[in-house]
Amino acid sequence: VRRVEVVPNGADVNVFKPYEKNAVRRKLGLKNDEFVIVYEGGVGGYYRLDVVVKALARLNDAFRKKVRLVIVGSGEVSSVLKLAENFGLRDNVIYLGVKNDKVELAQIISAGDIGIVPYDDNPLWKDHVPAKFYEYCACGIPVIATAYEDSLLAQLIKCYAVGLTSSPGDEEKLAEAIYNIYKNKYFREAAGKRARALIEEKFDRNKISEKFFDLIKGVAQL
Repeated sequence: VRRVEVVPNGADVNVFKPYEKNAVRRKLGLKNDEFVIVYEGGVGGYYRLDVVVKALARLNDAFRKKVRLVIVGSGEVSSVLKLAENFGLRDNVIYLGVKNDKVELAQIISAGDIGIVPYDDNPLWKDHVPAKFYEYCACGIPVIATAYEDSLLAQLIKCYAVGLTSSPGDEEKLAEAIYNIYKNKYFREAAGKRARALIEEKFDRNKISEKFFDLIKGVAQL
């Protein structure tokens, strides 16, 4: 094989973009002074929302009262909600069901302060970047990921300063990351802007699809 072209994933910047945060929060019944963590995608399996709930339980009482974990997706939702209830966190976890309308999903993401990618400790994910990462960034919010330091996802987050990472499965370190990004409002807001710029420059699906189409045309002409 003499020629290899890599076509990355990305997000449609015309759909996944920053929407008016406060307006969406009012629509969802969220308060402006709450710290909102957004998760979208499959619930369960290699995405460990149980670790996220356990991390919330480790936060100090005053901060924990302000935190809301908003979940959009399907899967093992009942077990996550049950775990939250066991920790006395049922009011902290909000499940919005499955959202097939991409604009509605993007609006929900925009209502968040951070988006979370809670990978488990399987080393197979070291070379994987999920679609939710691109969508969070396109909506202008920073990302917290539980990922190995040498993983592609962690390298993207650190190289472009669009969020924070912690070790997979370590709820104590995840709690620290959540609290640190909450305390540093300047970093959080700047990281959100960098995240949007990153997608516009390198991971816009509209530009990527044009490049992919050109590659296909080039192959067809060989």
